[in-house]
Amino acid sequence: MDNTLIQNEVYLGVDTHLDTHVGVVIKHQGKVIGMLASIPINKAGYLKLLTLVA
Repeated sequence: MDNTLIQNEVYLGVDTHLDTHVGVVIKHQGKVIGMLASIPINKAGYLKLLTLVA
């Protein structure tokens, strides 16, 4: 695997709840690079999560 691809890899973790979600993006080394709290459970909320990793 190309080491450049690994260095640029990020992970999106989502903690799901009944009315909202919480999202966090981390680099492959485990460093947090972004977080969103209280994301509404609707199309706009999911798009917000996707833009966090884009």
